[in-house]
This record gives sequence, C-alpha cells and structure tokens, in this order.
Amino acid sequence: NSLKVVHSLAETGSSSILANNSFTTVRKTSSKNVKSRLFVKATELTKSMEKFMSERTQLDIHLFPETSSWIELDLDIKPDEISMGGFAIANDSLNHWISIFKNQEPMKPTIFNYLPNQTAFVLHYGFSNFRSLRERMVKRNSEMLGSDFNQPIIQWDSVYDISIENDFLNWIENEVAISIIEPERVNVKSEALVWVNSSDAMTMMSHLKEMALHIDNKELLDFRTISYKNYEIQKLNIPNFLNSCLGNSFSVVNENYFTQIEDFIVFSNSPATLQWCIDRYENGKTMSTDESFKNFTNRISGTSNLFLYSNISKSINIYSHLASSELKNEINENLEFFQKFQGIAIQVSHESDELYYVNNFIKYNPINKKMPNTIWETPISNPSSFKPVILKNHYTNAKEIFIQDTANVIYLIDSKGNILWHKNIEESIQSEVTQVDIYNNGKLQIAFSTLHYIYVLDRNGNYVTNYPISLPEAASAPMLIADYDNTNNIRFLIPSVGGDVLNYSSTGLPTKGWKYEKSTTRVTQKLAFVKVNKKDYLITIFEDGTIKALNRRGETRIKLKSKLNFSPKFGYILEKGNNLASTYILTMTKKQDIVRISLSDEKENLFSISTDSVAYINYSNIDDNPQSEIITVGNNKITSYTIDNQQISRYSLRQKVSFPPYVYQFAGRKLLGFVSSSKNKIYLADQKGELISPFPLKGASPFTITDINNDGRLNLLTIDTDGILFNYTLE
Repeated sequence: NSLKVVHSLAETGSSSILANNSFTTVRKTSSKNVKSRLFVKATELTKSMEKFMSERTQLDIHLFPETSSWIELDLDIKPDEISMGGFAIANDSLNHWISIFKNQEPMKPTIFNYLPNQTAFVLHYGFSNFRSLRERMVKRNSEMLGSDFNQPIIQWDSVYDISIENDFLNWIENEVAISIIEPERVNVKSEALVWVNSSDAMTMMSHLKEMALHIDNKELLDFRTISYKNYEIQKLNIPNFLNSCLGNSFSVVNENYFTQIEDFIVFSNSPATLQWCIDRYENGKTMSTDESFKNFTNRISGTSNLFLYSNISKSINIYSHLASSELKNEINENLEFFQKFQGIAIQVSHESDELYYVNNFIKYNPINKKMPNTIWETPISNPSSFKPVILKNHYTNAKEIFIQDTANVIYLIDSKGNILWHKNIEESIQSEVTQVDIYNNGKLQIAFSTLHYIYVLDRNGNYVTNYPISLPEAASAPMLIADYDNTNNIRFLIPSVGGDVLNYSSTGLPTKGWKYEKSTTRVTQKLAFVKVNKKDYLITIFEDGTIKALNRRGETRIKLKSKLNFSPKFGYILEKGNNLASTYILTMTKKQDIVRISLSDEKENLFSISTDSVAYINYSNIDDNPQSEIITVGNNKITSYTIDNQQISRYSLRQKVSFPPYVYQFAGRKLLGFVSSSKNKIYLADQKGELISPFPLKGASPFTITDINNDGRLNLLTIDTDGILFNYTLE
C-alpha cells in the first residue's frame, strides 16, 4: 500500500519526502478505506511527459507554470473505468498555476448547452469573481515574465482609444472555455473556439463591435459584417487579444472572428467554424443532448473551477499534434485500442486555503467505435477527380467500374477491385461516359468524348472500328449521345469552336442528311434532346445567349427571341412538359439570376442569388416535389432553393468544396454529397446539414453509391489523393 511505498522511499535515501510539508499535508487527506493511493509531484510528472511530446509542445510545457506541488489521489479501479479523487497543494508564493482559483466558488458549466456534439476537447474555467481571478493570473504572469502582463492591453487602449477592461473584461461573468471540434487534420487551430460567458452578452457584443470599428478605422481595414441566419459575425483585428485578456492557454485563437450565441461570445480563427457551430446549436446538436456525454458526466462532479475533458476517440489528431514522432506512430499503430476509450475528465475545485480537490475519471468502452469499412482498396497510377462510372458486363450482368486519373489513363475495374485493363488516352474526358450497342447485338461498348476526339471502346479496352474519331476542330462543349426513337439508331453530336455542330453515326462516319449551317458564334453548352408532341427538338445554346431548337436534320425548328447571359460553368437543365409552353430551360446566368425560358419563348426571371458568390451549382430534386431544385455552393455554404425562391436548406461548411454537390437517394431519403479534395474527405449530409454516420470518409473525388455486388448492400466508390480507389460498404 501507499504507506509501504513511503517508508521504502525513506529507507533508500529519500527521507526528505517525509519532511516535505506539501507531501505530508496531502498524505493526511487520503481516505483510510481505499486499497490504492497515488502520490504525484506535478513538476516530475511534467518532466516525464516531455519525452513523449513534440519539440514545439516541449517548449510550451517549459513556458507553462507549475500547476501545483504534491497531489494525492485515491484510486477506484473497475473493469470499464478508473476514478482518482484527492487533493492537491497549490501555493501562492510558488506561483502554482491552479492557485488563480483560490477563494473561487466552483461553478456548474452551462457551456455544454452550446458546445457542438462533435467537440473533442474542452478546457473550462468556472469562477465566482472574474476580477479576482484575473488579478491573480496577471500578478503571477507578470512575476514570471519580469514585466507587466497587462502592458499589451494598456498599449491597445492608448493606440485605438478603447477600454478593453470596461468594454470586455468587466462583462465576463462565471465561465470561459476553450473547445476544439473533432479535427479532420492535424492543424487543430482551425477547429478551435474560445467561449466567454457574460452577464449581458448583447451589451458585450455591442462593445466588441465598437472596438472592432475603432481598430479597423485606425488601421484602414475594411471588414464587412458577415450575416448568417440571425447572427452577426465580426472580426477583432488585435492579435494575441484573448491570451492577453484570459491567459496564455487561450492563444489557440488569434484571428478573433466572433459572434454571440445566447449568453456566450464565441471566438474562432474562421467564420466558417462559427457558422458551423451556429448550425449545430440551432439544430439541437450540442454536448448536453448527446447521450454518450450525458452518461459520462453522470460519474463526475457537477461543479468545478477547472474542467478538462477529452473525448479520446475524437481527439486522435489533437494528440498527434502534441506528440513526438515516436508516440504519433504508436498512436497510429494502436488506433483501435485508443478508440475503445470514451473519454477522460480532470476537475479541480478550491477547497480551503492551499488545498484543491482534484477528480480524475477515465471511461473505457470495450465496444469499439464503429469505423468505416472498406471491402477493398485498389491503387491506380495517379490521383483522380473523376466520379466513378458504373458499367454493365454484358456477358455476366456484373457491375464494373470505369475511371480516369489525372494522367489521362482510363481503367476498367471489376466488382472485386481487380483492374481488368488500363489505357492511356491523350486528353481528359469531357462528356458523360455511356454504354452503347453499336452493332445492335446486345454487346455493349464504352463511349465518351474529349476536347479533340470521340472514343468508342469495347469491354476489353480495344477501339471499335473507325474510332477514335479525330474532330476537325476542338469541341466547344461535351458530346450528346442521342437515340431519337429508342431504336438504337445512335448519333454522336458535338459542337466545335468554329461554330459547327458535328454529327456522327454509330459507324464513326458523318451522319448523312445532317444539314446544320455553321454559325458565326459557337455553341458553348452541351446539346439536349427532347421530344414534345411527337416532334424532335435538339436544344442548342450559343455563346451570345441565343437559343435554338433544331430538328434531327440540324435545321432550325425554333429560334427564341429571348437571350440569356449563360455561364458555361453553371450549365442548365431541360425540363420536359406536355407542350412547348411547359417545356423549359432552367439555368443560372453569369449575374447569378435564376432564369427559366420555355420553348414557347416565355422568359421568367425567378430570383437572384446576390448574397453568395456561387462556385458550383446542381439542378436536382432534393425534396418530395417533382420539380428540380437549385443547389448552390458558395461562401462556405450549401443552399438549396425551389424555383419559387423558397429556401429548402442552408448550412455552413468547415471545408472548401471541390466539385458540384450530388443528390443521392437511399434508405428512403435524399441526401447531399460533397467533396473536399484539399482535406481528402467526402461528406454525406441530410437536408439540415447533419452528417450521416460514418461520414466524413477518406476520399478526394466525387463519389458513386451503388450496389456493386448486386447483393442488396450499398457501396460507395471514391478515389483519394494518393490514387487509391476505395470501395466502402454503407450500412
């Protein structure tokens, strides 16, 4: 037991430990009924930790003051948890860090009502008198620095004609905290937040906005308020503001974007992170509603002065950020083991004089956190931004996968992940990849176009006779494959930069009877085919905004008087109706106007998207209405609208989206998929922006969801930044 350990130390020349007042004080606090006790000297613990830390973390530890002197902990060890409760000694004269909480009443944290449920780490301060706490913190830090810790605040007040004490510090009530959302990469600062509780958060927000305005005017800066839902996001352009006000622990946020969420002012390094937090709060996805966290907190004290919490399974990237390369490798090699720990909590509360109650709790969950499951992973030669295309093996009816990599190599891969063949072509594919039956014998070929060629290959990767077709001039838009009467009488139609629209039959030769007259302006959108009242219409949209509908011979059947300021990157959708008046083109113009034009030449300016700079758009059905909706990506937000300007959903992103979003339907609902290639992550979310478990997953290309093995189970196919094709199984 602990007494035997103490006597053993004394007998081996460590008798000074028994004469140490701090040690004997905490020793007297230990319970007589526990089987195991742990005595810790804080300085030695810190030194022993250094060898497991990165060089940067070691420097931070050296700069960090001693937390306390001796700590005594009574151990209660169970199969699935460890509790360690006891007392620590912290002396004012020795500048022990936790002494800043002396005479502070422990507080019940309210912050968990606002923290996102995907929070991985929290460091929370609870206090009854912030002024007293800060005076102790400033005094201790000034003695350590050898200069006035308040000097930056004094200087900022003078330079910018502001009062940080009156307009910020005096409004802090009972809580401040640091939180880190589960990081998707090692750079944890992008996911960090600082929370400041105020007795009047609205007034504090107003004062901070005034301070920000003073600073921007002085520095000739022009930051525009970001309005998101019913919230304002501002920026305070003072580096090191938070650590100067609250202490060095709060240096994790220095960009100082801020907003108000109920009784808290929340700071972040990114407005997108604040928007994401707002979404989580608005949707009720907070830590206080998370069943796992509620069960965890049932085993710890409801009040504290200091509360450190880490969800271990969500904090792997945080640990990797802090750890030495050796420890980082150990973590990666034993990831499954770490995933079995639900969380760890450390609480400190002032008890009396120099005594502080310390409570540690570790929860072990033997049911491993469910990890994404890949059926197979197939490396290809290069990365890819290509959305995998599912093709049919006409011999076996099995599904196969067609992709192209960044070096323009195309692949056909079977449902088991085996590469059947690969072939280098000269250019990237511009059109859809489609299977055709050139010989009308039930055997399928693969057809697509590039900038200068039309390709048709058989299932073994061999070119069909007369292919590839070398175009007389470069294509100005992707190819359309038309089968007018569903008789397998295939036509390949592709516009060219010289103002022509080329038409080839399935034999690879120019189609006889094609009478299109070359134009002085080129077609810049893919042609579309529709049949209305038994008449054919080939829709052609020109660079100058002219719209024509051709017959199958290439002759103009309709030329609309209305013109549109089309944007090639936004494309369009052709909605078929019962007549020309109800058949229309839906698009977004270069000015971001949503416009609809019927084939009877009726133009409607439906609405404008003026608040967001749209990067990508998709026209898809995302609700129960049969009409298509408009889904836009811009300014770190995905928004979907009906054609009568009703906003269906809008939610913020913490990542840059790399491609247009796609709508997927399975399990009885429609979901939105998007990709962040820079993060090597793919996402699938519902209409409220809530990620579906187990997303995000590793991947960097647009993804395809299908039942690849025809076994009733859905699979997801994507390619990551290392050029690996993943086949995930979705439960």
